[in-house]
Amino acid sequence: KVLTLSNHTDVATASFGQGPGGVITVRGAEDVTIESGSRVVSDVVIGPAGLSQGTAGIILVETQNLTLLTGGLIRAGALPDSSGNAGNIAMHGNSNNPAQSILIDGTGSGIFSTAEGTGAGGNILVNANSVTLQNGGTLSAKTLGTVSTATGGTITVDAPNNITMNNASITAKSEGTADAGSIDLTAMNGFTMQNSTITTQAGQGAGGGN
Repeated sequence: KVLTLSNHTDVATASFGQGPGGVITVRGAEDVTIESGSRVVSDVVIGPAGLSQGTAGIILVETQNLTLLTGGLIRAGALPDSSGNAGNIAMHGNSNNPAQSILIDGTGSGIFSTAEGTGAGGNILVNANSVTLQNGGTLSAKTLGTVSTATGGTITVDAPNNITMNNASITAKSEGTADAGSIDLTAMNGFTMQNSTITTQAGQGAGGGN
């Protein structure tokens, strides 16, 4: 079974009020491709004034092979002026086993967690035997939050086989006053990196991740 999102197709959920956002689950396809500017997105947007706000829904992708191409992306975000936490993103194989491969290829292609309000950013978990980022592919957890609660998400990559990066980036970054998240990479049989960056960066007095 094959699932392909192309030509700027969006699959999205959002939290506007006090309740949590809906969960996005992709399950049952052996091969999932998100390409040509298509997006899978879970956001927290501006909530009711003076009221607490729900957390954005999680994004779960269970497949053997996930490919993000030509600007295809997965994003969990807490948007400006929102107060809820962003949702987590997880991708792995069936029954929490590692997927066979995850490929992120091309500028604008990637998995993104952003915190721009007062809520925390979501965490990113990638679990596959082979993880490849190339040609501008990105894993990014970023916070622009101006309060301590708007911490950045953590990026975790578990690869029982190998991680390969070629002209790619993995970044946990704070551009505000909140702490950046951490980056945790495990490659049991090899890690290859060429013309690429792995960065944790603190902003205005914030703490950087590990």
